[in-house]
Amino acid sequence: MIFDKFTLSLITAILGFGIWNIQRFMEDRKNAHAKVLKQDNLVRAIYAEIDFNTTDMEIFLTKNPSLPVLRKAMAEWDDLIPHITDARHTWFYSSRISEMHVISDDLMSQIVRFDGLLEKIKMQVEGLNAKSYSTLSSAGRFKVVVLIRNTAEEAWLCGKDLFRGLEHAYRELELARYQRPELVEIGTLRTRMKALEMRIEAAKTASIR
Repeated sequence: MIFDKFTLSLITAILGFGIWNIQRFMEDRKNAHAKVLKQDNLVRAIYAEIDFNTTDMEIFLTKNPSLPVLRKAMAEWDDLIPHITDARHTWFYSSRISEMHVISDDLMSQIVRFDGLLEKIKMQVEGLNAKSYSTLSSAGRFKVVVLIRNTAEEAWLCGKDLFRGLEHAYRELELARYQRPELVEIGTLRTRMKALEMRIEAAKTASIR
């Protein structure tokens, strides 16, 4: 009888220990999954923010007047001040910088450089509104704009390098850039619109049936 009680107590202890271990394993697995998910979401958000800013640089470089045209205009109108806005988006990077340790040192260095270039552009754009800018000669004012364009091009190239780095380091996330409408050919937009209309009509027909 004493042996039976001892055996029962031992079995109970073993079962209890086993259940505790299973619960601990499941909890650790859940925490590990949550950690990976958090890291993946961080990378996706950083990628999207870099995409937004890099696309802005591309639009600025390709959709604005060429340098020869701008040089001529600034030479003809002494009071001409180019209108350049600073619309960068770095909220996510700035607010989550303490979590960036999950990203490799090489990529992190590139991200810091990219953000630094955006900050540099901000300061250069603010210079256009300074009183001292209006006192410069047309050649001097033109050089300031060229400097902004050069920094924007450097940021654009840095952003493209970051895309390749992030896409390679996190292949499993299948990161892909968002293609803004303003950078898509009009013919491609029409084709997409037509395909969308066809899908909508097909969905309407299916719902009626």
